[in-house]
Amino acid sequence: MSTAVLDAARSLKAIGEFVAGSADFPDAIAQKYRLFIDPVRGPRLQRLVEYELALASFEPKGRTVLDAGCGSGIYAVLFALAGAKRVIGLDLFPANVDALGRVARAFELPIEALRGDVTRSGLDNRSVDFVYCVEAISHINPWEHALDEFARVLARGGTVFIGDGNNGANPIVRRRILDFWQQTERGPFTTERTFTGHFLPYVFRRWMLIRSHFPEATDEQVYRLGLHTSHLGGQPLLDACRHYLDGGEMPGKPYARGQSIVRPEDEQHNEEPVRPQDIVNRLRTRGLKARAYAHVGLNRHPLLRQANRVAAALGPLPLLLSERYIVIAHRP
Repeated sequence: MSTAVLDAARSLKAIGEFVAGSADFPDAIAQKYRLFIDPVRGPRLQRLVEYELALASFEPKGRTVLDAGCGSGIYAVLFALAGAKRVIGLDLFPANVDALGRVARAFELPIEALRGDVTRSGLDNRSVDFVYCVEAISHINPWEHALDEFARVLARGGTVFIGDGNNGANPIVRRRILDFWQQTERGPFTTERTFTGHFLPYVFRRWMLIRSHFPEATDEQVYRLGLHTSHLGGQPLLDACRHYLDGGEMPGKPYARGQSIVRPEDEQHNEEPVRPQDIVNRLRTRGLKARAYAHVGLNRHPLLRQANRVAAALGPLPLLLSERYIVIAHRP
């Protein structure tokens, strides 16, 4: 094992211990960083990223990387330790950005933790060598605008890497996601299903939010607003309710199956069953050479990596059967 690999492993362990040993990080974020000190899952995570970089034919050393929808930032940290000159971790949620920024400052990593919408990054044209977007594209609405932004910021010779587990080309996955949307919005609700880790249906949560923010509203107004705002969350939800209570129109229509929903508290979109070929087609219209690959598992075992190589060689058919997919695009 090379000195560079050993140094990276020691750094990952130190970062994991730093976050795990601090009470200031939210537990959900701390759990992600604990992967760095897990003797089994930590090396697996590193091998997964190494596999993805090899598949994309990208070497991060000395390059600029955008981790779009970076979440807790663990991948941004891995890119920084792999020698990237500049890593931009962009995420919509303040807790994620704050955590990544604290880690970057504590360990003097070349990471910029930015809060923002990946569809409007604010980065310069052609300023990024590698756009990495994993388990995020299906949560972005509209996802097409994110792809346009990736193409805009991508430098000549750069690469876009998109991976997700919500393959809209697979009819079973699509049906499962539509069922999930409906259950998340409406229930069924029973007291036995509200144990720790299971949340009330979104319509219940909107009723509670509306009631707490608008105590002057009648019960009927709260009831009707909750039913007609399944497409809203966060401040837009509150703004729409205020507009209606001030004499405006009802915000929208009641939920219907197949309608995408957003989390009432912060406007986060539930995952969308995006078709990988639609991603490919969109990127091609933006001047990139793109291809989609069916993807089995997380490549934590050599047999899985071999299975994915076979799937890639078989063309588009495996995309109809797999849950996960990868799209890789290059700017000539």
